[in-house]
Amino acid sequence: MARGYPVANPDDAVWTKHKYLFSFGAYGEVKVIAFGSWEGYALEEAEDWLAEHAPGVFYTSSWAELQHDAAADGVDPDDEEAVWEWANTDMEVVGHTTYPNLKSFVAIPAWEIHVEELPWSGRR
Repeated sequence: MARGYPVANPDDAVWTKHKYLFSFGAYGEVKVIAFGSWEGYALEEAEDWLAEHAPGVFYTSSWAELQHDAAADGVDPDDEEAVWEWANTDMEVVGHTTYPNLKSFVAIPAWEIHVEELPWSGRR
């Protein structure tokens, strides 16, 4: 652990150029460090760590639930593109994760993700 936080992908520290501290949740209560050549890669690694260690951070929904919720907001539930666009608004969609109970839609509200690039010398 670096700075007292778990590291999502410690083996990547050998080859990556950047080190990020991600905070998840409304108050940033779940923190994890991830290495990556760019922020998006590190975020995917952090999300995989969350799937195993803090799955409650994810918002999950079936397609039927998305259609129902979108309709409540005035979106045509039969318009797949419109429902998908509605569902992606202000959300970080997690489509690659190994989340065990993967439903049609797994995401984290964008306002519940905070990132800080940490100084990194390229050494552990």
